[in-house]
Amino acid sequence: MTNAVSQFDVSENASSRAQVLAYLQQGIAEGRWLEEERLPAEQKIADACGVSRVTVRAALPELEALGLVKGQKNKGYRVVRGMKLREGIMMHTVALMTNLDERPQPNLVNGDMKAVESGVLDAVHEAGLNLLTLHAGQTGAKGVEGLLVNPPRGLVISCERECYSLPDKLLVKLAQARIPTVVQSDAPAYAAFDRVASDHFAGIRDLTAHLLAQGKRRILRVWTVPEGMYWIDAHNRGCDETLATAGAVRLPPVYVNHLPHRLHGSRDAFEARARHFAGYLLEHLRGPEKADAILVATDCELFPLAAACRLLGVDPTRDVALCGYDNDWEDAVERHYDPVVPFATVDKHNHRIGEELVRMLGDRVSRRLPPVPQRTLVPPTMKTFPR
Repeated sequence: MTNAVSQFDVSENASSRAQVLAYLQQGIAEGRWLEEERLPAEQKIADACGVSRVTVRAALPELEALGLVKGQKNKGYRVVRGMKLREGIMMHTVALMTNLDERPQPNLVNGDMKAVESGVLDAVHEAGLNLLTLHAGQTGAKGVEGLLVNPPRGLVISCERECYSLPDKLLVKLAQARIPTVVQSDAPAYAAFDRVASDHFAGIRDLTAHLLAQGKRRILRVWTVPEGMYWIDAHNRGCDETLATAGAVRLPPVYVNHLPHRLHGSRDAFEARARHFAGYLLEHLRGPEKADAILVATDCELFPLAAACRLLGVDPTRDVALCGYDNDWEDAVERHYDPVVPFATVDKHNHRIGEELVRMLGDRVSRRLPPVPQRTLVPPTMKTFPR
């Protein structure tokens, strides 16, 4: 890329025309409009800069005089000196933005979120490309500038917005720079990007239907994440619709606040979590209207919840059906403290999600997708275990 101007700072007292020039020069330098592409219509530029269309029309010839664009009769202005589609090694490099501290490992197929990034790694290498890993905690609104100077072939974002809060300015810059980006999330905040996620609605629907088929009629949801997260909302919709179709009782979800943190290898931490759960379960596991099944947000919570049931005199293997999610219960360190086996759980196929992220990115780079952002939900699989 040839940088015509490296900085385009404009004072507050600058003329409207100078503001338009700065906006267009910045956009060309950052690759918002690539070489050989046409600039947006005059009115769109005017709206973006908060000026009149007449002002934009006056600024465009000045931009042409700088050698950045060339006017075409009845066709607007085309960029003639700017960022090309991709050059050098970055043309063959996919960037992965992650919140995990560990590097992706190949061939990891389990319920851990690391398996998503394993799928990304394996699919990138299968395609003969390079993988560049970026940590979300070190990539603020300014940290993304390096990607804009020499952009990669595409970007995969694997961290959840609700938990790790990527700055809005960063997302805006990525969108404006037109770096092909695919996000592992179905959160509304990422609606402007291509995205891939697990079909949480289908997973909890199948789990609820299985419980109903086994004669469970009072299914309690015990969530340890805040209400409003897109995937918990999907869980609630899937459960509620299935219960309504079957004419079953709908018990409102229980949201557990201030649950003590997990500490690997700490029995004290495990027992503190069990006692905390017990306080929330007490009213739901006593009396004639007690719950006969419990859903939790993720498998590792099955074990302190089972211990909580035992504290209340309830046998978690006979009196109530405990169902997890993610299908990583066999790897949970909490198994050392309670031997419970889930009644059922759901495998999201995380490695497949990672592979699908790279596939969609490749389709976007190759222009096989329509201009509007695409959304793919990977179907999960329910797992049951003999009692």
